[in-house]
Amino acid sequence: MPQRLKFSGEISGALSAGLNAQGVIKAQPDPVPGDTAPFAQTSCAEYKLGDEASPAQGTPEWEADIYGLVDGRKIALRLELEDRTVPGEHPISGNQLDANSAHAVLDTTRNLELDYPVIGSGSMLKVAPGGHSGTIRLMLTDSPQSPDIKERVSGEWRCA
Repeated sequence: MPQRLKFSGEISGALSAGLNAQGVIKAQPDPVPGDTAPFAQTSCAEYKLGDEASPAQGTPEWEADIYGLVDGRKIALRLELEDRTVPGEHPISGNQLDANSAHAVLDTTRNLELDYPVIGSGSMLKVAPGGHSGTIRLMLTDSPQSPDIKERVSGEWRCA
């Protein structure tokens, strides 16, 4: 799956191909057995998160998972939106999803030395019509008080 993501900071390089492409799936992605990344696939997921007894009543979720290598290191980037229209521009907030923002998680299987990753201001997710591609600008610091950006991720992503 072609990608055009640039990483700069503690991990530097380009992610040009999403690995283990799954396309569009209609369920919450499961971790891939035998891999140390929490989600080792590139896919788009649209599903409802909620009570197992009546999943159709759950909260609509959208998720794009981009998985690949940057400078020989595994990178797993998860982008999430909850209960909203997906295409469009969404500021990326911290750890809580809410009606006004997207959520992003960068997992490098402990290769990124951030003690307390915090989303920096100006982080933005753009999702193209169809919900399968877009752009991202993600800045991470290591504490709420730190003005120093420790890692930047920017460019074009595609999950299907």
